[in-house]
This record gives sequence, structure tokens and C-alpha cells, in this order.
Amino acid sequence: MDTGNLFLRFGGDALWESSDHPSDTMLPGMKISLNKKTGQQRRLTSWAELHDPQPGKFTLGIDPKRSWTAFYLKGKCFLCEKHFVHWQGDQ
Repeated sequence: MDTGNLFLRFGGDALWESSDHPSDTMLPGMKISLNKKTGQQRRLTSWAELHDPQPGKFTLGIDPKRSWTAFYLKGKCFLCEKHFVHWQGDQ
């Protein structure tokens, strides 16, 4: 199946997969999550500029202090909601 997910395997063992490390684009099957035991966070992070892929100012993920969806601007929680709001296009 062509999902856009890149796997790195050694024999039958999966060493790394891109869907576990989202960057600036959400693909089908990717998850935004927080593992409270390990502290691993899966969050979306903007690029610094259109042609500069280093981490930018905006982040979307789960706030470990609130366990909510959180939107960050320059490291500060800008908008925190208990429920994920779905994008409605231009509405």
C-alpha cells in the first residue's frame, strides 16, 4: 500500500518509520500523540521559511501538562482545546 510512510528495516525488524516522526505534513495514518511513560511526542512543526526546513515557530501537539491538543507559537501555548477542531476550509 502506498501511504507515503518510509520504513527502515533490518531483517524483519522495523528500526524507524516516518509516520512515527511527523514534521510539517500530516499524511494518512499519522498520529499526533504523547506517550506519558516515555515522554515521546508526535507533533507537527512548521518550517522556518518556505525554502528553509529547519523547525519554525508553530507546533501542533498534545500538551503534556494538560493532555489536550495544543497550538504553540514560539514555545508558548497560544490555543489549547479539549477537543480537536477539524479544519473547515475557507469557512
